[in-house]
Amino acid sequence: MEQDQQEIVEQLEQLRSKMIEMAKQHGMDHPLVLKYSQEIDLMHTELLKASHQELTVVSTY
Repeated sequence: MEQDQQEIVEQLEQLRSKMIEMAKQHGMDHPLVLKYSQEIDLMHTELLKASHQELTVVSTY
């Protein structure tokens, strides 16, 4: 896994922890929980795209 992808994974884990903590404190429908969830979704999509591009490049050789 490239360093950029590893950084994204680490950021995802940090956001996930924050989201869980906010959900425990404020409930699942709190705006901060939803904000973290959306950020996680975006980062996850970014990670999947990067992984897909990496696989595509490797498979063309």
